[in-house]
Amino acid sequence: MSHVTLVLRGVRDMARKKGETGETARVDRGALVRAIARERVGRVKASRPIEEKPVRRKPKYKKPPEEDGA
Repeated sequence: MSHVTLVLRGVRDMARKKGETGETARVDRGALVRAIARERVGRVKASRPIEEKPVRRKPKYKKPPEEDGA
């Protein structure tokens, strides 16, 4: 199967997912370009690991001064 055939199949599948019944099917061009790039290059690893949510989240309320130990 050639690359063009695979791309056209991807377009047809994306159109089916995007378009609801009764509407004209639309293709998300950005998603199509990313899919083609992913096919050529493969998945790209994250530049740095994602931290756990409690670590990266700021506290909702500040602690009272007597708990700081100052």
